[in-house]
Amino acid sequence: MSDLKAFVFLLILGFAFSQENPEPCRTCLQSLMAGLNLQNMDELKALLIPIIREVLDQQESRQCQAGHPGLPGLQGQPGRDGRDGLSGVQGPMGEKGSKGDVGLQGEVGQGSPGVQGIKGEIGTPGPPGLPGPQGEAGVFGRTGFSAYNGGYDGYLEGEITYTDIVIGEDLINKDSGKFTCKTGGTYLFVFSGNVQKGVPVWIGVYLNGDRQLIFQDTDSANNKTLSFNWTFTLNANDRVHLTIEGGKFRVQTGPFPFKLYFSGFLLKVIPSFKFFIQLTSECNVIISRRNIILKHTVCHK
Repeated sequence: MSDLKAFVFLLILGFAFSQENPEPCRTCLQSLMAGLNLQNMDELKALLIPIIREVLDQQESRQCQAGHPGLPGLQGQPGRDGRDGLSGVQGPMGEKGSKGDVGLQGEVGQGSPGVQGIKGEIGTPGPPGLPGPQGEAGVFGRTGFSAYNGGYDGYLEGEITYTDIVIGEDLINKDSGKFTCKTGGTYLFVFSGNVQKGVPVWIGVYLNGDRQLIFQDTDSANNKTLSFNWTFTLNANDRVHLTIEGGKFRVQTGPFPFKLYFSGFLLKVIPSFKFFIQLTSECNVIISRRNIILKHTVCHK
């Protein structure tokens, strides 16, 4: 019976082998069936099935004994990384570290300007500054005078004096009628007075005692106001005065007062120099209603 079981075992192995290489196994089965004097596969199955069942029953009832430990296996491949663990509990705060180095300057921000701050308090006065450089000389102030003779009824002859001084009391003496130059330069002089009908007049202009100009009125057909002007370039302390060389001027009070005026004004400051106005024997001034004729020669030194 044991030989028959061995035969069955070999037969099962042959059947398994026949799945991959069926031709040799078929030859083997035919030889086995001829040895057992079997006519076909059904007879072989009827013979083998009971035997296989008995073998399986015995195999289940048999207790397997433990074998000897096997040899250590080969080193396996490294396993895959495990999953991340859960977050741990926050640890205690560490000690304060030392001060770090100064970092690089950052870029200028793009924010908008802030609100204007509150006005601060006035600071304490600073120390006095250093003296500044001396400035340029300023423009010389204008200087001049104006005087008149009037306030009574009568006539004026000879050297002209004045009853009142409007401005420039330090420049003209009303008793002598002489203007004294304090600042050298070019002066404009103006004279005006009332001429009586039928009375011709001549006015002489004197510079430092020398007559320089003569103004003459030849039209005495009517009462009128005579007015003329001229310019002199003077040095300091030069003197100018007027004299009635011929005829007379009327002075009166009342609703229509007559006064005689003499005025002078500094036009331009000029460095001091000497000059003379020399009149020839033909030099005179004729003042009429229509024209003024002046003939003179000017000499500079």
